Amino acid sequence: MGQKNIFIALFFICIGYTQADAGLVGLFNKEAIFKRENPETIIEWQRTNHQKGHKTPTKSTDKKHGKDTGITDQTTNSNITSDKNTSPATPEHSGSAKALWYPDYRHAPFEASAESKTVDPQATNYEKEEGFTQNYAQIHGFYEHLSTYYFPYQPYYKHPLFYWMHEEKNDRKVWADFTTWTRSVFTAKPDKPHKFKYYSAEQPDGTKAYVPFDERFRHAWTALYLADPSSIAAFGYYAMTMLPQEKLLMDNYEYPMEDRKQGIINSRKNLSLLYTDKFEQMREDRDRIACTLAIKYLKFNDLVKYVKERFGEYKTANNAYGKLLGGWVGHAVYEKILLHHKDYKATAPGLSQLKNLNQEFLNSYDDLSNELIIFIAASKAVTVSADIKTPATAAARAHVGDAFEGILFYNIKWNGVKESSISKRIVDYTIPIAIIFNENGKHLLRNGVLHKSLDGLYSISIDEKEADKE
Repeated sequence: MGQKNIFIALFFICIGYTQADAGLVGLFNKEAIFKRENPETIIEWQRTNHQKGHKTPTKSTDKKHGKDTGITDQTTNSNITSDKNTSPATPEHSGSAKALWYPDYRHAPFEASAESKTVDPQATNYEKEEGFTQNYAQIHGFYEHLSTYYFPYQPYYKHPLFYWMHEEKNDRKVWADFTTWTRSVFTAKPDKPHKFKYYSAEQPDGTKAYVPFDERFRHAWTALYLADPSSIAAFGYYAMTMLPQEKLLMDNYEYPMEDRKQGIINSRKNLSLLYTDKFEQMREDRDRIACTLAIKYLKFNDLVKYVKERFGEYKTANNAYGKLLGGWVGHAVYEKILLHHKDYKATAPGLSQLKNLNQEFLNSYDDLSNELIIFIAASKAVTVSADIKTPATAAARAHVGDAFEGILFYNIKWNGVKESSISKRIVDYTIPIAIIFNENGKHLLRNGVLHKSLDGLYSISIDEKEADKE
């Protein structure tokens, strides 16, 4: 299967939400020209200057692992270095005091190592995906030149789930992580945040550390974008990694830790976070690098078009998930990249419309989140017989009154409730259900339990433990 067909297939696989996901990285205008003019691309700019006799800067060393980072220090790569006056890439974060390390694009085009060519078919694939300036082999070669501090899962071909490998089975898993994360966070609430698990990751010395659930797709798509930073198509992948950094979403999820300051997940099981307490700072710095490149090297008009298309999905998607995904990505890119772009002008055509759409989306977020909660619940519901549905509906109406809109059933059979753990006597029959109701114009859902007494009387109870279940 050709690479183009593989990506099309990927987009229609992801757990029922693929249309919304795929739209974010699709090529929306195939006639669009993605190369920058004068200089053509950041890679071309650095390569041209390198050929003119500019001295190759000294590479930094990752002292923690004692390895060459494959990157240049900020002081010798200043042409793409962020500074507080010109490009506040992520203004809501203070960032670290140390210099950021940028890939040295003057070595482009990058070539994969001999070893990677023996195990990775894409390392010798010289086809180029539409919208990219680098071919597959060059992108995979670039993976081997990434900083081992910001991108510690090396070599890339031994940690494929942390990279966009342009291979259907592997990339489908990265998509699945992203879909799971967004679906969970979009339907969580600040008072009941979703608790995510950790993934294990082998460190250079062979020991295992642990990273948050969202690290695989954040790492993979950040590396992909850095491989081709002048490409709006590549940026489309990175744009999705910006959602975990959104303040309004950060309250909706958490990673349980025993000691956050020390990076200890579970001392009894000897589970610690990679880089312990410095891990999140590392990710913030990694994102600052990507945001700075986007602000400096993507074409402003391409970004305006991209944000407009994302907000277009918010307006026209046929389900709440697609609306939320388009809206959040549009919001993130609008506020963190577009408004800080080096060519930004408040009077640029279309910006007032984007500002209004951004605010409109934020105002509609709660309603869309509730719609998605109901949509997911309905997808898990089953059909029961009329002799159960009719009296159950009457009981639900009695429970919520005129606000009642519907009832969902999660089992087709009654569960007998025993009098006690040592008794076989049945005292009640239950079925897990959910009630949909209208409260002040908002469609809401509450999980609960349908009861049938021994006399055949139906009633509803809303238990907190049951209400928390999806």
